[in-house]
Amino acid sequence: MSLALTLLLAGTMVLAGIAKLRDPDGLVVVLRRVVGHRVPGRALARSLAAVEIALGVALVLAAGSPVPAAATAVLLVAFSVALRVADDRAPQALAACNCFGAAGDAPAGQALLRNAGLIVAAVVVALTPPGAPWSVAADELAGAATVAIGLTCLWQLATLAWRLRPGALA
Repeated sequence: MSLALTLLLAGTMVLAGIAKLRDPDGLVVVLRRVVGHRVPGRALARSLAAVEIALGVALVLAAGSPVPAAATAVLLVAFSVALRVADDRAPQALAACNCFGAAGDAPAGQALLRNAGLIVAAVVVALTPPGAPWSVAADELAGAATVAIGLTCLWQLATLAWRLRPGALA
């Protein structure tokens, strides 16, 4: 299970980083409304993206070490605090953050729930590092990848169901 969670965290970090690099404008607006107009929003958004991608890669390359998972947990806690502050100060800007790509963001409450799940996953991986993915049998790696992808699909379906609930589009 730890390998599946590692792959889930690594994929999440890399994809979120790529989304921020491709379209940093939404995050820049949130950063400026929450922190202030003088914050170098574009540079900060790109830096956050680079950190996310680096952590995603480190989760796989250093899978036997608890350090990347612990760092991921700390980053996710910081993101959750920032998300809560942004929801209080600039909820309209937060809706356009695009932190997971243009169609990947969830409402603040749901995003906090997602982050909580990812934090728990990161803590589990930090406490029980799985070892290098290339050192496990192919069937075990395929099973772990299937679980990680399945969890991602389940989250996307839950987000879609939330958006399509009665009264949500009104």
